[in-house]
Amino acid sequence: MNFDQTLSIKFVSADELSDLRRKALRNNDATSHVRDPRDDEAGSLHLGGYLGHQLVACASFYEGAAPFSTNLTSWQMRFVGVHPSFQLQGHGSVLLQGAEGHLLELEVEQIWANARDSALGFYQHLGWTEIPGSQHRSPPPLNLPHTVIYKVIKPRGRQS
Repeated sequence: MNFDQTLSIKFVSADELSDLRRKALRNNDATSHVRDPRDDEAGSLHLGGYLGHQLVACASFYEGAAPFSTNLTSWQMRFVGVHPSFQLQGHGSVLLQGAEGHLLELEVEQIWANARDSALGFYQHLGWTEIPGSQHRSPPPLNLPHTVIYKVIKPRGRQS
């Protein structure tokens, strides 16, 4: 882990995350798609993790029901990534923990995502749960194995 610098978390626009999304999640392919149709909606939440002035981690969140459960207030998480030069140093964990705190303030009860299978261990370590039988492949050109995951961050009836 890198303890030399503290990751600061900032609210940013989706456009500010495009380059990092491409580097961290699309093998720096300049032709790859790194936008969600909801990126510019007023309620969307985009977080950047910075070491000094350098953006090294990103995650985006979109309000909407989970496809497997509609009884909790849910937001979808997408485009979670850490710059390749800064991976495995704890920055992704710090960013997601900060995001959870903010989502709790918005009274979100559950976060869900289509996680790359190669990252499932990371999410499990942070308390996420896999939906059994939800394994699928992402659309081309990525065509990577994914699994639907979720994390309840505020169970019903729990007071803040």
